[in-house]
This record gives sequence, structure tokens and C-alpha cells, in this order.
Amino acid sequence: MPVFKKTEPVKPSIKKWIIGGICITALIGGGWLTYAHLSKNNTEVVAKKRKKVQEKKREAMNETFMYRVGDGMGLMNRNFEILTDNIGNWQLARTPIGTTVVGNKDGETSLIDKNGKTITEMGKYKIGLFNSNGGDALDIISKNGILSIYGDNPDDDEGRDFNGLINAKGEVVSELAEVTYMPFFGREIGAFMNAYDRWGVVNEKGEVLIQPDYERLSVISDRYISVFQGDSDAKSDILDLKGNMVKENIASELVTPDYHQPDKFIFKSGNGKYGILNSQLEVEHEPFSVTIPTYSADGKYISFSAGEDGYGLMSRKGEIIIPAKYKMLLSPNEKGILAAQDENEQYCLMDVTGKVIKNFDHSIYPLTKTNLFSTGQMGSGLMDIVDSTGKVIEGGEEAYPAVDRRSVDFLMVSNDQKDIKKGSRVYNKDGQKLSDNALIASDLGDVYFIQEWDNTMKLVNKKTSKVIKEKTLDIETPYYDYD
Repeated sequence: MPVFKKTEPVKPSIKKWIIGGICITALIGGGWLTYAHLSKNNTEVVAKKRKKVQEKKREAMNETFMYRVGDGMGLMNRNFEILTDNIGNWQLARTPIGTTVVGNKDGETSLIDKNGKTITEMGKYKIGLFNSNGGDALDIISKNGILSIYGDNPDDDEGRDFNGLINAKGEVVSELAEVTYMPFFGREIGAFMNAYDRWGVVNEKGEVLIQPDYERLSVISDRYISVFQGDSDAKSDILDLKGNMVKENIASELVTPDYHQPDKFIFKSGNGKYGILNSQLEVEHEPFSVTIPTYSADGKYISFSAGEDGYGLMSRKGEIIIPAKYKMLLSPNEKGILAAQDENEQYCLMDVTGKVIKNFDHSIYPLTKTNLFSTGQMGSGLMDIVDSTGKVIEGGEEAYPAVDRRSVDFLMVSNDQKDIKKGSRVYNKDGQKLSDNALIASDLGDVYFIQEWDNTMKLVNKKTSKVIKEKTLDIETPYYDYD
């Protein structure tokens, strides 16, 4: 059990009081130590390597995977050989070593290994995904699969839970205590808050690296944290994991990693503009954007705001590519296509040179981790799904609002919002249809696994979108019992 130093609240009358809260950074993957040593000119290389690491990680952890049978879940391998047909009613998360959190209809959870063997008995621990609103489990849990556990606090009149940490082997590394753990975001360290609303840092072994002495703290990598300490006019500092000062008075807010390029750190200066630090914490771009600048997924481009003049796009070297005159301009996708709204309030898709691909009557936004976009009248309940050429692949009355926006690189659209048994259409990230009647679609790294309602199982190559293995199994028809 971690040993926490009791830290009493600091009285406001003391000049150098500690300012608090936490800044939740965007969902990001692992591989931090590798990327930290790459030069600042290798942003695109970093992006490609990180993507490859994530794909390999998924492939390794998904030698076996879940399928639905009856009202529950089973486990099979890539030859569609069933290892077990009864592991629970739903799946919460898969860890990088292939262990899986499953649950039953009573809300109990269990941890099983990649072959379906029970690691922790159902109901022994309440296992969760930290204080998170969702997203890809690989982005939320730690680099090696640390998960959160929680339990009742009988001494708390407010009904708050005790929290702890459990590793992928089912070993509790931090016993239940009045502590709140934030997601590790694929790192080896994470932030936690004690009973006095003070923040510190813990590692995957449950060891406290930074005592909870801070009212505001952000973990920005496996090497550094950003903290506020001082009065209301103070600036944030960057510390190493021994608490040593690395960069003093670096920003007016907590420093955070970029969503797509986690080896780049966003900082805000006293003039209200944001700049970018490289992996060595050197200023790569002096403060230039009124809003938080955002890298594209491939690291080639940065979207930014010039305030009243509007939004624009620049290269990673700082060269202006699209002038800042747009009311909205988002980072381009892998194909170099982005969504924008011009000064005349016209929505459109354009390429990175500013050439308009297609205009739209209503707002248009990218769908996470795909090269697809959604467009439609807000509040209508019906949206068109378009590809990077502006071609509608789903639209009108057939496009139900139950669009899967999880952090995966494919898309599911319900055939009938009111009847789940009618299945879903599945598209790859570029809009190519993979199934008309899917029950399950999963990203296994190099392939997609699709289970259709007639119990046809498919493995689809992610690069070619071709079915490489297909088999219809004689198993109990899947159903959902909501009673």
C-alpha cells in the first residue's frame, strides 16, 4: 500500500499558497521514452513509429478476442477456435498483455487471461477505467495494463468511493484508500488526488513518486510533470520525477502534451498565446496561437488561431500554408483533407493548400481516427457521413444517429436504432463497407474481427479490406436480455 504524506490544507492568508486541480490531457498512447530522444525535426517519423507501436501492441494483445454467444461473451482465437463460451456478459477493457476485464449483469467484474483462465474471481474487485469519460482502453490504462479498483467508503457521508490500483496479473499494487486516480494515458506514471484535494504522482507499482503537495498538476510524460506552486500571479514549473526543477516559470497554465504528438508540449505565455516545446523542453515555436494549437495525425501540420483574424494552418516548421482567415479550421487527416468554415460562414472540405474539395450546407466535423466526416443540421438527428472526397457514404433517412464514435479507426452505423437485431453497417477508416449486418467489430491491430448476427465470423485485413478468414459457427444465437 502506498504511503501518503498527510498534507494539511494551506491557509489562504499565506502568500505562497499552492493552487489546485488537475488538467486532464487528451487521450494518448505509449512509447514515451523512445520518442523523447528523437530530434525535433523527426515529428513525422515519430508519428509513424508511434502508430506502428500501437498496431503491434494491439496485434500482440489480441491473439484471442471476445465474441457474443447467447446473452454472454466467449473467447476465441484467430482460427475461430472457441477457448471458452462463458466469461461474462460484457467486456470492459483489454490490457496490453492480453488480460481482459469482464463483467456480469449484476455489475460484478473479473479479470481473465488471454486464454480465458480466471485471474480474479467475479465480484472480488470492482475493476474500472479510472475517472474517465470513456475512450480506447489502450489510451486510458497504463503502459503495462494498470487498472483502477474501487469500493464503498462507509465513513464518507457524501457517498464517495475508496480507490486503488490493480495490475494486469490481478495483483493489487495500491490498496483501497481515499484517493482518486486519473487515467495513466498509456504511460508508466499517473496522477492521483488525496483526501485534501492535493495532487501527486504514482507509478505502476503503486509507489508514490511525487507526494500530493500540489493543487494543480499535470503528468506530461514518463519523465516530467507540470505544476503550479505559488500565488495567483505565479507561473507553472516543470519538474522531474524526483521533484527537481527542470523549467521554472515556463507558462501561465499547466503544460500539456499535444493529442497527436505527445512528444510535443503545449504551453501558454503571459500574453495569452500558446507555444510549443519539443521533447527536450526547448521552445520549438514561440507563442503564436490564441487557442491551443493542434498537430495533424502525421505530424506535418499545425492548426492555429490568430484571434479575431481567424484560424489557419502552418507546417511543423512554422511556415504559413493557409492564412488565418477562417472561422473554423481543423487539423487535416491522413489524406491531407480538413474541415473548415470560411469568413462567409460556408462549410467545406479542403486540402492542405486551401483548395476547396466540396462545400456543405451544414456544419462538418471529422470522425475520430478515421478519414471520414459527419455533416448535418444540428439537432435534426440525421447526419450524412462523407469520405475525404466529399462523397456521401451514409445519408438521409437511412443514417441513424447511433454512430459509433469510439476511439477506433472504423465506423459502425445502426441499421435500425430501435432494433439492435438488425445489426450495423461497418466501414473502414476510408469509408469502404466491411459488413451490412454486424453485431461486433473489433480492432485487432493488423485485422478487424467482425461477428455478424448469423454467427458468421470474419477477419478483415486492415490494409486491403479483404476478408482473409471467414466461418459460420454453430453456436447459440446472440441476444440481449435487458431485464
